[in-house]
Amino acid sequence: MLNTRIHSSYIVVTESDYSNRTSNILKLRLNSSQIEPKGLHRKLVSTTFSTTYNLEMATQYVEELICSARKLYDTEEYLAARALYTQLLALYPFDARMWHHRSNTHLKLRYPELAFTDAARGLQLLDDTLAKKTLSRDDQNDAVLLRLDVLYTCLLTAEALNSFQMALQYIDRLLANVHLLSSETRKVVLEKQATLRDKISQRISTLRGANVPLGVSIDTISNLGTMNVVKYPWDVSEPFTATNDLDAELKELNSAFEPFAPKLKIVLMPDNPALYTPERTSSIFFSKAGRPQLGIIARKKIKPKERILDETGIFVNNGLYGPKCNYCNSVLSISASNSNEMHKTTCSGCGERFCSVDCLHSALETYHKVLCGRDISHILTYVAKGTSCSSLIHLVVLRLLAIAVQSKQHPLEMTIVKYLARSAKEVVPWDVYQSYFFYLDVLKVLGLCPYSDIDKFDFWIYYTLRNKLIPNVFGEYKAPMKPANGKLLLFTSFLNHSCVPNAVYITDRHAHQVVVARKEGIEKNQQVFISYIDPDRPSIERQQLFETTYGFVCRCERCVRELGTNDEEEIRQKTAPSSN
Repeated sequence: MLNTRIHSSYIVVTESDYSNRTSNILKLRLNSSQIEPKGLHRKLVSTTFSTTYNLEMATQYVEELICSARKLYDTEEYLAARALYTQLLALYPFDARMWHHRSNTHLKLRYPELAFTDAARGLQLLDDTLAKKTLSRDDQNDAVLLRLDVLYTCLLTAEALNSFQMALQYIDRLLANVHLLSSETRKVVLEKQATLRDKISQRISTLRGANVPLGVSIDTISNLGTMNVVKYPWDVSEPFTATNDLDAELKELNSAFEPFAPKLKIVLMPDNPALYTPERTSSIFFSKAGRPQLGIIARKKIKPKERILDETGIFVNNGLYGPKCNYCNSVLSISASNSNEMHKTTCSGCGERFCSVDCLHSALETYHKVLCGRDISHILTYVAKGTSCSSLIHLVVLRLLAIAVQSKQHPLEMTIVKYLARSAKEVVPWDVYQSYFFYLDVLKVLGLCPYSDIDKFDFWIYYTLRNKLIPNVFGEYKAPMKPANGKLLLFTSFLNHSCVPNAVYITDRHAHQVVVARKEGIEKNQQVFISYIDPDRPSIERQQLFETTYGFVCRCERCVRELGTNDEEEIRQKTAPSSN
């Protein structure tokens, strides 16, 4: 019984008595309220199993679900299998076996980032179970064997994420139980160990010959993995897809946009937005992110220096550069001359100060009731270590999820989120803290459970949210490599970039951002451009920033003129760091 065997590229624990014991296990779970870890609430099943008849019917239903999910997996219908395992997790969120099954399914679907988060949660449940001293000998053996299987899945997911150091850690944990592994399994694990060590050496050697960013250690970079930026096929929140009515979606979006910018309109754009003309809108271009290219044009002629867009956004700061209002980032006075005024702008629940009564009320109406009095110091400590404004994305994630909890909405269906475009990058860094443990910390702060609250707060939702924020959160630096403030503005995010912009944006008080036309003004039907970076930088520096920060190549009229080409690949070759 204490042997494992290799099957379908992963370890499967041999459990000959599992099928015979299933009914008894299910009855125990359905009939007991003491099976869950203390402090975690369980998702209520819609049917109340109060009689023996109902209990038997429920047991049969669950057994059928498990059987169907296994058959779908065996016939390589992985998406359907995933759907059933997700249903089972809604019924039994603290069943490590179900997390393991869904993890393997995610691995087959080539979503190793999701496979890891499932396996890691299952592993934590098993570690908690084995820490109990009341387990029978059979239950302990079952848990030990399943834990080995889950550890191997963690190893495979770490490999698939190119997180070689973490994969070695899981190998160490497997080899700590080497007496329980079959000779074949032991051989495979040791071969992987040697291969991973070689890969780590090669990676470090390559990094030593590369231009490593100032202030970032080679060890830090060598420990990073990578994950693909994808739209998960079960995500139905994206409004702009080839199967949706794009005209209807644009009409709805513009209805929400008009109060903030009466003279502007969001429209479809060609592949290169700089080539937009009203006549080209009939040709719809879908970007790498799987959605049409969008932009903003003027409905009417706009005067020089006229305010054309004024919207309220989400503003965050890392708290490193003096006390600031956490709603709008305005600097707070250290001493208030009028104590009565200070009292009016202070939250009575937690004592947090805001810059005005308006900001206090807006915070309470949107997110602060959820975060009031919660300790987020460990999150702020992590964010404070960041040397780029991408570190501030974590605070925007926390804010958006707090808004979702307070408003009882699905995070991806909130207006400020669902219309955002995902990152144009195909691959982004992956590390175990920001990709797993950080989100666990956020869920804990929000009073959510990583096991039973997966309907609105599963990890695929976090990854989707983060991938939407990467290109859309604008940052402000106190000094080079010292980020201070971040902001997310839905409608401003639809403004395309140009190195010869005809508009600029300024930040007003109380979480408002204003876009103003430059001195030339803007003609009717002309596209409105802002500059995402300092346009005075040389063309090569600009292109490198676009590529690394936003994941696109700029082909505005200025870049085309300076680089002598409109071809995306040629621009990449001419401006790549290695070619300079």
